[in-house]
Amino acid sequence: MAGKHSRPTATEAVLVWKRRITFNSYVAEITQHHLFDAFITASIILNALFMALETDYNLKYENFQFFKIAEDLFLVVYIMEFLMKLYVDPRAYWKNGYNVFDTIILAVFIITIISDGSSKSLKFIRSIRTFRSLRVIKAVTFIPEIQAIFAAFFKTMRRAMYAVGLTILLLFNFAIIGYFYYGDPDTGDPEDWGDLTTSMFTLFGLLTVRWKFHKLNDIFWPITFSCNIPHH
Repeated sequence: MAGKHSRPTATEAVLVWKRRITFNSYVAEITQHHLFDAFITASIILNALFMALETDYNLKYENFQFFKIAEDLFLVVYIMEFLMKLYVDPRAYWKNGYNVFDTIILAVFIITIISDGSSKSLKFIRSIRTFRSLRVIKAVTFIPEIQAIFAAFFKTMRRAMYAVGLTILLLFNFAIIGYFYYGDPDTGDPEDWGDLTTSMFTLFGLLTVRWKFHKLNDIFWPITFSCNIPHH
């Protein structure tokens, strides 16, 4: 007679495994359906609308309980989405950068909900509430066209960093030259060229045309004046 806690037979184990595979496929089919994406996108848009309405103090005060319930419902929707996608394929989920971004936003969302319910919330937790608007960016994960724009933007930023690096290298080089030419405390201009850091800031000011205006006048006024003198 089999014991009360006997191990399942091979046939039973195979059936359990098939049920899990079937359920996993069912959940995967739901998460990949266009209606699921439409539902999550609509929730994000509605959530953004509610956040906009909350900026009206009187409206928020008069309908505080309504906004609180709506906030909790949005949280349930986002957690449901997270758990379903994570259940389908945990490894693939974490390999997707947009999913990681979604998880971070969800974590911020949960912290804001917890901090709202705490009468003695820490300052840094309260400051996180300012990032609630990031929830709207979740829509990026459901709109391929915006994803393409984001991908192009980050690719452009990566290339722009090379230009920034070249600019810093040139500033460093000319700052050293400027220091040796004008950094002498007796005959030069130590206020603007006295050391490497000051020289780089001076060059950066010239580069962005935000240098001291009286310095620019000292440089360009004699040139302008000499050009305007009539020759007899």
